[in-house]
Amino acid sequence: MVTVVGGAVSDHIYRVDHVPSAGPEAHGRFEAHPGGKGLNRAVAAARLGLRSRLISAVGDDDAGGRILAYLRAERVNTEHVRVVPGVPSAITMVVVNPTGVSTTIGCREDGIVPDVEHIGDGLAAADVVLLTFEQPSWVIDRVLAAVRSLRPAPVLIVHAAPPIEAPHDLLRHLDRIDYLIGAPWELGDLAGTRDADFDSSVAPWLRARGVRSVCAVEHLACRVRSDTVNLDLPANPAARQGDSPGGGAAFGAALAYRLLLTERPATGPDYYWATAAMASTSVEGPVPVGMPTSATIDAVVARYPASR
Repeated sequence: MVTVVGGAVSDHIYRVDHVPSAGPEAHGRFEAHPGGKGLNRAVAAARLGLRSRLISAVGDDDAGGRILAYLRAERVNTEHVRVVPGVPSAITMVVVNPTGVSTTIGCREDGIVPDVEHIGDGLAAADVVLLTFEQPSWVIDRVLAAVRSLRPAPVLIVHAAPPIEAPHDLLRHLDRIDYLIGAPWELGDLAGTRDADFDSSVAPWLRARGVRSVCAVEHLACRVRSDTVNLDLPANPAARQGDSPGGGAAFGAALAYRLLLTERPATGPDYYWATAAMASTSVEGPVPVGMPTSATIDAVVARYPASR
């Protein structure tokens, strides 16, 4: 069981020939569909054949109904997706340039939060908990405190995105995180030094406070720093673009899959497989639809085996 705590939104995707600024308009196309960092990861885990549960919240509008229907069609357990009456579902605007690099704008009412009073019920029986930072910091704090109390303890994977306003409130939980994932600047934000060097400052600072493995994921490549793994993996040659909006979701779900498959801490081949998962995502169409199966990732690894 992989339990994901994060957002479930309506993604409004704009695929443009260039990211617009003041001046001439950009040209592109528009599509809307269910998305969100939490939803994408829950769907990615289900695509890999794992039992997947999402803890999130939607409004009681048509968009919320479409999100729930989509999750159920993808075999994601929605028992702990709260439907909030009288509040519209969250919307995320995503602008994607021709290389796959995206810019996002989030629109969410304050009331769109999970049922924190029963958060322990949603986390129960989880072998892996995968947490994003889409919820308010007080909700994230409650989730992390609940995870700390679980016995047996699940593996905790945290994706430090999107940035939160008061990351220092969460620092007391760093020693509970098994795998911390994020772009270098997102990890730097959590460490209070956004522009600091990943190797000399950010990763050592996070590890000194108890994070067991720090994974910098950017442009479909990853760098891992832990007591046992010191690894720099470029983007897999199968990647068709310089980036993918679903790359981070695919990486986190693939890492969870490998941890459950091997029943041991992640090693080089596991990170290589997760990096191949990023390369296997589609840059066209809805983000969750582009999440790969294990067979797809295996085929990429077979075609481009890791160098020794």
